[in-house]
Amino acid sequence: MTSDSAQSANPLAALITGIFLTVCCNPVVGIVMIVLAAMALNKTDDSRAEARLTRAAWIAFGVGVGITLVIAATAFLLGLVPGMETYL
Repeated sequence: MTSDSAQSANPLAALITGIFLTVCCNPVVGIVMIVLAAMALNKTDDSRAEARLTRAAWIAFGVGVGITLVIAATAFLLGLVPGMETYL
């Protein structure tokens, strides 16, 4: 069995990561992650719902980072990044 503090740490980490993702990389997916993590933090009486929402938040994180990397790589390969002509 895990302790209550260990169970609530994962949604809290997802919330902090969602805020970071919103500010730095992908605001749309970051907001989705923040909402899912906040809902997970409010589900203290149902551990299965908390785990499901936390898992969905981390999946959103992976999707968001993947989308950001694809967009950045595409922009780099198409030469849309200023100053990158010297590297190609």
